[in-house]
Amino acid sequence: MGMGYQGYAKFYTDPRGGNDASTKKAVVVLTTGASVNLVLEPIYSSGVWGAGWYNAADAAHYADNAIRYEGNIETELQVGTMGAYWNLIQDFAIAHRAYPKSLEISPDGAHVYKYLIRATDGEGNPLTINDPETYDRDAKDYTHGAYCTSINFQTSAGSVVTSSVGIVAIYRTETNPDDEEPSASPNIYENFSYIKQARGVVAGNVEEVRTLSPLNPNATNVNPIPYWKTNARLYTTRGDQEANYPNGPDTLAMLFASGGTYGATDGMKDFLPQTGIETVEWNVDVSNNQQILYTCCGTRLPRAVLMGPMSVSGAVTQYHPEGVFDPVLGPTGTYSIDNQYMTAQHTWFNAQITADNDSVVNICVPAAVVESDDYSIQSADSVTNRAFNIKGLGGRCVTSTDLGEFALPPCIMSRYTGKAIADMTDADMLAVPWQYNASGETSAQKYPYSAEGYEAAEAEGSSSSN
Repeated sequence: MGMGYQGYAKFYTDPRGGNDASTKKAVVVLTTGASVNLVLEPIYSSGVWGAGWYNAADAAHYADNAIRYEGNIETELQVGTMGAYWNLIQDFAIAHRAYPKSLEISPDGAHVYKYLIRATDGEGNPLTINDPETYDRDAKDYTHGAYCTSINFQTSAGSVVTSSVGIVAIYRTETNPDDEEPSASPNIYENFSYIKQARGVVAGNVEEVRTLSPLNPNATNVNPIPYWKTNARLYTTRGDQEANYPNGPDTLAMLFASGGTYGATDGMKDFLPQTGIETVEWNVDVSNNQQILYTCCGTRLPRAVLMGPMSVSGAVTQYHPEGVFDPVLGPTGTYSIDNQYMTAQHTWFNAQITADNDSVVNICVPAAVVESDDYSIQSADSVTNRAFNIKGLGGRCVTSTDLGEFALPPCIMSRYTGKAIADMTDADMLAVPWQYNASGETSAQKYPYSAEGYEAAEAEGSSSSN
């Protein structure tokens, strides 16, 4: 027996996660729920078995199916101390979405379920988990650890930014908080029962609690993030800016900038569809479309978790005192159904959050298609807003002075760097493998999450370390 407040979820943040929970740094998550559970899905026989009577059952035979562990971790989105959680999520859900992380979940503070990356292969050979050039390529371990299947972000007036992280795993172990497995003793969980757990499992480790950055230090409002802290906008290069940007936004700095009536960068107000337009609520949903590989191998366990193409959708509800623009005709009514105002080539969505140390972090859909337009009569006591559903496309090409040219996926998140946008390079902003050319990168840039990258980050002053 336990109470909900005794539960917790935490990720291990060493390169690619960690395999030894006792020696790895961890980030505790602002969890509001975690439902990663065993999936059984029995295979029921459809064979005719001659029941004969009128109240016969629809099945009488079944076979066990392969198993997996799947579900979601519901969170209040946080940046974390020095961006620890933000960087972890950027890496886990988007930048290195094909790689697993080490995750630990306990629903009651006594039963601890661990989804950990392996230290050795089936023959006892060490796996090189610290080097993304070899991990999961030479070792070919596609089975251990937790994989991110999806992530969403949403907020509206009066709330914080919430996020649901989809999880799937093939292996897990069950222990108590002292890392003892059930086979060790029939009373293994007794000392961690509700009545005996005085200090709490996580609260007993001050270093892990500090990653939560409790008590809103310095009033930074990023652990969790309130709705008003997200400067969220739909931008376009249509209209007066089209001659200057005929192919739409062409740099990361432009995609990640923010501005408008209350924005930090007044220059970006020129890319708002209407002066003074505001976002009332927004959400972005990312699906990694995971594929679980099942084979005829004599065991109930799947063989691998693979990621399919990333799909991104979202919604933006906007307000303007004179009425929100029509996405086809535009704010001046000078466009037409044959020459639509909002097109993916010219349109993007960005939510920017100012963290501590003047750092800014971003969730961006770099190429957004407006899929639907809802401008309906509201209830008597509601403000008349306009809502757009959007879909993110891949293929936005941007140019960088330090990275060259590269194409973007349908959703990107910036890194936490402790710098303002104006002081960041593109490598600071993203630090992901698909952005690099074959030469010219530093060790910390090329391997932002490897041991080599961590050491180089300190030597080179890079911000790629967690």
